[in-house]
Amino acid sequence: MNVRSPGQPEVGSTAPAAGQNELLTVLNGTPFFLTRCTADLKYANVSKAYAARMGRRPEDLEGRPIVDFIGTEALETLIPYIRRVLQGERVEYETVVKYLGAGPRRVQFTYVPDRDANGHVRGWIASLSDVTEKREAEARVAADYAAMTLLREVGEHCLNPRITFDECLRKILSAAITITRADKGIIQLLEVATASLRIAAQQGFAAPSISFFTSTSGNGSAWGAPLQQLRRVIVEDVLNSDTFLGQPFQKVLLDEKVLAVTFTPLVGGDGAILGLISVHFHEPRRPGAWELHFLDLLLRQAADYLERKRAQEIEQLLVREVQHRSNNLLALVQAIAHKTMPNKAIREAFEGRLLALARANRQIAKTASGSLTVRDLVALHLKPFTSRVLIGGPEVGLGPKQAQDLSLLLHELSTNAVKYGALSNKAGKIEVAWNLIAHRDSHSLRLRWREQNGPAVKEPSQKGFGSLLIQSTFQNAQLDYEPTGFRCAVEMPLVWTEPPGGIGFE
Repeated sequence: MNVRSPGQPEVGSTAPAAGQNELLTVLNGTPFFLTRCTADLKYANVSKAYAARMGRRPEDLEGRPIVDFIGTEALETLIPYIRRVLQGERVEYETVVKYLGAGPRRVQFTYVPDRDANGHVRGWIASLSDVTEKREAEARVAADYAAMTLLREVGEHCLNPRITFDECLRKILSAAITITRADKGIIQLLEVATASLRIAAQQGFAAPSISFFTSTSGNGSAWGAPLQQLRRVIVEDVLNSDTFLGQPFQKVLLDEKVLAVTFTPLVGGDGAILGLISVHFHEPRRPGAWELHFLDLLLRQAADYLERKRAQEIEQLLVREVQHRSNNLLALVQAIAHKTMPNKAIREAFEGRLLALARANRQIAKTASGSLTVRDLVALHLKPFTSRVLIGGPEVGLGPKQAQDLSLLLHELSTNAVKYGALSNKAGKIEVAWNLIAHRDSHSLRLRWREQNGPAVKEPSQKGFGSLLIQSTFQNAQLDYEPTGFRCAVEMPLVWTEPPGGIGFE
């Protein structure tokens, strides 16, 4: 094939001898891949390095057609750029060339027009650099970074308390499909009681196929090996696999245009089977070692997440059981008090304190961390009088014991205010404030209760049970019977804990 323009002289027809000698010196001495080619697509001169790359000597190539050494397919790739350089244009480009006997290579080219003494283009000088390994390394670094970023995103997603269990599983499955460059995927979790797999997340499958998966036992042939042997099973070609040959599962996959599947078991830290994840491909293929490595890292994250969720479910079940038993015990104590306390006033006061404890326990059980804030408790006990109560203080979380103690305190104070204090008339108001006090190695909470605009206050001649209860629970409690309004201040030591959305102590 000749792409030389009509009237162009052949290379060397008028080239000065000195210039030719200088070019040969450069070609023979350079370590780079350099060629000088003619307009009729032949090698005029080649560097030793280029000839060696072809497994030849320079004299084996010079004067011979380029196509004889690089092949027709490679030449067809280069022709558009050759035409441009023969028109006098400097050409720089990078492309994949399928060389004869060497397969595809990514190469950078620079073409410079080769002109005769009259300035006519008679060919071109080419400099080329094989960047296949370099680009593969760059692609691997980029892919590694993308995969690690994806794993980090999955981890953050599943640690977010606002993300639901189903949303997290869908995120994990999407990441598995992306990492393996698959087209579809399924996460199935093992139901221990029935020894069956339940579909927890899927992407890309139609409803009939999902119904088939749902109705198949965990011991089914499609996934028996990965589950029973705790190993990955790769089916590179569904049509030619003994695993699926003649089975209904094969037809389901083919209906979904799935021609390759990779099954990987989800295994917990103790070796227990948690489930199975499968990624599906529209073309026969086997995931590479790199893809399987990052898939395994992702599934380790998934297994940790599943184990953590199961542990939380067990913990919540135990908390509900303890709460149920506590409520039953409080109800029993209340029944005993009702039968054994003939004095109605004493019985009602005792039952009120039991109910205060029960309310605190119910609130504690509702929180994910097992802690309440001071603001929660104050609002709970003074809820009927919201318009007459001023509340202020930082968000401080309390452990169960502190919540119970503070609940009893607030019950006694609010009950007294309703009977005798600021809440016994229509004008009275209450201010409840608290703050943290820092000590050298610890913190404490100081809470102040102040009543105003209520009836005139008189200090009782003898302490009632409520006062004794407060002072026995809070040894440094201060009870001030100011004529303008009753005041109370208590302080309790705090130990760090982690409640939601604030400073936490227990």
